[in-house]
Amino acid sequence: MSLSNRLCRKWQGQLLEHKAPRDSQTRRNPSKEKGSNTRQSLKTRSSPQPTPMGSITTIENISAVEEDIRQLDMDEATADEQVNETPSQSLLSTPSPSNSRWNADKERRRCELIEEVKTRLDRYSKRLLQEKEIQQLPRISRQEHYNLFTNARDGQKLSQAERQFLLEPDDFITTKMERSTRPFEWLIFDRYRNPWWHRVLIRLINTRPLEGSTYPSHIRSRLLKILITITVMALALALLLSPIIVLYLVPMRKAASAGVVVAFGFLFTLAMAIVPGIALDSIFIGLSAYMAVLVTFLANLQGN
Repeated sequence: MSLSNRLCRKWQGQLLEHKAPRDSQTRRNPSKEKGSNTRQSLKTRSSPQPTPMGSITTIENISAVEEDIRQLDMDEATADEQVNETPSQSLLSTPSPSNSRWNADKERRRCELIEEVKTRLDRYSKRLLQEKEIQQLPRISRQEHYNLFTNARDGQKLSQAERQFLLEPDDFITTKMERSTRPFEWLIFDRYRNPWWHRVLIRLINTRPLEGSTYPSHIRSRLLKILITITVMALALALLLSPIIVLYLVPMRKAASAGVVVAFGFLFTLAMAIVPGIALDSIFIGLSAYMAVLVTFLANLQGN
């Protein structure tokens, strides 16, 4: 018979004796009775159930296991105090087998609780990392939200009650981390202003719908990225050459020349801030390089 089965049978016998005390137990030692109650509390205390893999581990779950470990240490300290209060025994005396078994089971229980805390902490830390990664995902734009809502409404894919979760655009995120094209999304989603060049662009980037597709048209994403890249490079070139052309061709005083440099510096900062995903230190480094070029050109121009 295993040690755990023998301990279970022994504790069951102690519980039965506790419920129906015999006459011979009315004169037992109080200190031994306290020790027996302490051993029984180790058995009768409800242990935390292991957290399933599909459930959510929270701080409250971990705190519950830590509280059991703390209570186990308090029981051990109480038992040690009771042993110190009893008269000293002879060195040749043999410790009680029940006490040895109880101590072994207590250590085994403490090890199980510590392993349970480690497991739950590991699950909790993984959950925090996953939440951090989800929070770093960018939110969709207003135009994307409007397109999604109108598609669900006009396509009659959802009922009125089922469309309630689509009312808040801040509740949606996208798994596409590259959002450098967001400033140009109005070229696709803007339907209120429809000039001639907008109609030409839509016809250029749209393709015919595929067979069996429920969407009216498909956008050529590669072609759209090429057009956006060309537009960005043209704007960057204009932002770099415009102040140089103004300073070189337009005669003006030194104060006006300095004002032109400062104005284009603000324009450069605004253009960098519009592009999503650019950190503040990158904007500062880019602005420093841009202003260094303009100041150097202005100094050479004034020297001549």
